[in-house]
Amino acid sequence: LDRLGYAFKPAIIGERDFSQEVEEQSRKRVEIARDETEKLIRQIDDRYARVKQTLQDQWEDERDSRERAINAAADQEARALQQRESAARRGLSDYYEDQQRIEEQGIRDRYKALTRTATDENRDMLDRRMDDELNAVRRRYRDIQEIETQKLEEGFDSQRKTIQEGLDDRRKIESRAARDREQAAIREVAEETGITSSITKSLGVIDFWFMAGGKRIHKTVHHFMFT
Repeated sequence: LDRLGYAFKPAIIGERDFSQEVEEQSRKRVEIARDETEKLIRQIDDRYARVKQTLQDQWEDERDSRERAINAAADQEARALQQRESAARRGLSDYYEDQQRIEEQGIRDRYKALTRTATDENRDMLDRRMDDELNAVRRRYRDIQEIETQKLEEGFDSQRKTIQEGLDDRRKIESRAARDREQAAIREVAEETGITSSITKSLGVIDFWFMAGGKRIHKTVHHFMFT
């Protein structure tokens, strides 16, 4: 056997070598499987991170969109209120200025008629009286405008406060509705699957129409990520 190139080994040695070879092959296969598993885990982690970031961005965009819609509505109401306030101020000022001009013109016409037949001395006295009456009229209308303007401002301040309170209420309602939707989702998952879990993120909202019973129905579906 030696001359023919065949080495003779005892059965025990052959079995030991075979076991070592099998063990080495098994170790290599385990390392390959571990490497493939780790690679797959990294791919899954990367994919999950990308999906999570995408969902987070969508959720933030949705939240920002709702916030922008609420703010836009409030801004529109505030601009409309400001326009009404400006128009009311102009109307109030024009009204009292017209009333003041009419009353002043009446005073001038009255003293003009008196001075036609008055002496120079009386005419000077009448001019002083007319000036006193005109100044009194101007002070009175100035005071009236201040009082009415203050009332106007108080009324519009109250309306501005109402708008702000309405904005705060809409935000609270939106926040409460979001919490109610989350609680409903948690409750449904527990009832249908028996699993008690918590919500990590909102995955967005979809809405669609469908026909049922001959009626067109609109449905809104909220999606959540659970842990």
